[in-house]
Amino acid sequence: MAGVVVPLMAGIPAALQVIVQDAFTSKATAGGAVGVVIQKGISRGVFSNEAGLGTAPIAQASARPVDHVLQGSVATLGTVIDTLIICTMTALVIVISSKYLCCGQGVILTKSACDWAFRVLATS
Repeated sequence: MAGVVVPLMAGIPAALQVIVQDAFTSKATAGGAVGVVIQKGISRGVFSNEAGLGTAPIAQASARPVDHVLQGSVATLGTVIDTLIICTMTALVIVISSKYLCCGQGVILTKSACDWAFRVLATS
């Protein structure tokens, strides 16, 4: 019995010590920060264009198209338009207006930048 317990006693405390010490290093902190950024990005991406959420396929499935390939292309195109065009244009308006420097986050930031853009367009 001691032949089993002694090696475990020798290895487990050392292993726990390594885990606890390495959990509080700058590398571990950076890894955790990257993980949070990735998680936030994915969750925002899902709600940005609904891809992966599952409600768009339900709506697409109810369609009765003559050409199923065309229907699939339309479904794919919606995600592409939203992600590449709408999100890029929103980001450009926010950056060009410089509202990201002063106006908070999220909807408030986007609304402030769009208000600026519409005022500029109205005076042109």
